[in-house]
Amino acid sequence: MTDAAQSSNLRILSYAAEYASLVTKHRAADNYAQPTLQSKMGDLLETCRRELEAESLRRCEKVAAHIRNPVRDRTSFDCAIDGAEAEIVRLCYATPPVLTLDNLSGEDLISLADLYEGWSQDCRLDQRTMIELLGWSDGMRMLADAVGADYAPLPLREGAKMSLLKFMANKMRSTGKT
Repeated sequence: MTDAAQSSNLRILSYAAEYASLVTKHRAADNYAQPTLQSKMGDLLETCRRELEAESLRRCEKVAAHIRNPVRDRTSFDCAIDGAEAEIVRLCYATPPVLTLDNLSGEDLISLADLYEGWSQDCRLDQRTMIELLGWSDGMRMLADAVGADYAPLPLREGAKMSLLKFMANKMRSTGKT
């Protein structure tokens, strides 16, 4: 991993740890303090969203010009790439998905990382998709390490629907596969 990517990941992961801390404080807070904490959590996720967008652009700029469009557009490569190029592409997809912390637990993150890693081994997938899945797996694992396997998000608001990622994580844990 490049120093710039590692530095960015550390910054993003520090936001994740701060978010997890705010969730813990929210659980212990009274009804008067909870709205303030909820606002801080929302602001922090917005900061993360902007940071993740900027980092994604920075990482994609490092991808070789002949494969940049397939990486950006998430389409198959029309050429073979070497190991160094594959690593740069993997880094494009390996940003920790902090925005998922509002509904995924540490256990969910680990389950999804395992799921993505397993899917990446399917020989029917094209090379770019395999690399993407490995990047997603790495991002999920980094995030799970930052917040801890015992991290649990606040309960969904009444009437809110479960996200697809949460459904997949639950399904993965209940059946061992999806």
